[in-house]
Amino acid sequence: MKKKILAFSLIFIILFTTLYNVAAISYTVDNPTTLQQNVIEALRDRETNISIKYYGTSNGIEVILNSILSYDEYLKYTIQLYKWRYSGYENDLDIKIEATHLLTKEKEIASTEKIRTIISNLITEQMTTHEKIKIIHDYIVKNTAYDTESKYRTHYDALFIGKTVCHGYALLFHQFMTELNIPVRLVVGETDESHIWNMVMVDQNWFHIDVTFADPVPDQGEIVSYQYYMLTEEQIKESHKITSSPIPKSVLSYDYLLSRNLDSTENTLYSSLLKDLELSYIPPTPEDIEETPPLNTVKILSLGQYVPFNEKYGWPYIDLKNRTQVPFRITIESTGAEVFWEEETRTAIAVLGKNIVRVPVGEAFILVNGEYRQNDTVATIKNGRVYLPIRIVAEALGFKVDWVQETKTVLIK
Repeated sequence: MKKKILAFSLIFIILFTTLYNVAAISYTVDNPTTLQQNVIEALRDRETNISIKYYGTSNGIEVILNSILSYDEYLKYTIQLYKWRYSGYENDLDIKIEATHLLTKEKEIASTEKIRTIISNLITEQMTTHEKIKIIHDYIVKNTAYDTESKYRTHYDALFIGKTVCHGYALLFHQFMTELNIPVRLVVGETDESHIWNMVMVDQNWFHIDVTFADPVPDQGEIVSYQYYMLTEEQIKESHKITSSPIPKSVLSYDYLLSRNLDSTENTLYSSLLKDLELSYIPPTPEDIEETPPLNTVKILSLGQYVPFNEKYGWPYIDLKNRTQVPFRITIESTGAEVFWEEETRTAIAVLGKNIVRVPVGEAFILVNGEYRQNDTVATIKNGRVYLPIRIVAEALGFKVDWVQETKTVLIK
């Protein structure tokens, strides 16, 4: 019987294009997971031509190739053009991918090295996350000028030329936070024109932060504006229209958070931040007292705060293997990771930094950056919700996990 010939192509253009001509890097793979991981790693290495001999099924291949950039937000916004095509037969495909990047691998490496040097000069281990965020925010504003001619668009340009547009400001802040292991996102939207800014997580709360708008035009050197510093979604929407979807919820005001931290620690750092940011102290109310979940329930203390489980999100439980199963989305998002659900393969996906963790429902393994890790229990679907074995997933994302038997509490640190 004659084999069916398959062919398809797609072009995904993100920004304007400037091509780099280099030889193609080649892979031979036989399954969708390895295919996805190889493409992501090649793009992270700033490869522009990728050739893949694929011996797996063509079922869902378009979905995999189309969704590649959704698993790495930074990569998505540093690629100008992403184009793929395939041809051949079932279980014998030739896949060709072309990509145009905003910066070369050499510039990527140089940027990372300079960011690490700056961090070593500015940041100490004793500093709180609040301090680190403000120091980096102020450094970028004081050492970067907005490029009114729109010639320079990357964080490399900001670091080595001293000029960039909003894209470069947001990418630079993103990379600083990534190096500091502080959860960070890129947010796309509109002001008077297309715009991009950041979200950052501190004390398990997300805030919008627009470094571009903090830098006066024309440049005024040491002057820094905090009008767009650590805002809630409601606050940022007064001047920005958000088009990114989905993004983390941001509802707790920063002055409220600083006030509660001041109450609980009596650390003058928080009163200094309130003063520097021209924010007012908010007195506590009876509702501000955090209630510890009941002793007879399994609790998750993620990065110092209890995950607020309820009937909508579901509740953790101990499975027959004596392993803690937790509701997928709310638990993983509490760590700052992005979450996805891949219906075609019934797989829960968590992405944090460069770690991609795939958890197939009903399988006794997970995939960490394409590598199999055996587990003695499985992810399940219960009452229409996905539940994950928390220890193996959290550790795969880079966290330390402990169990306190007396209070039935999982600690994610």
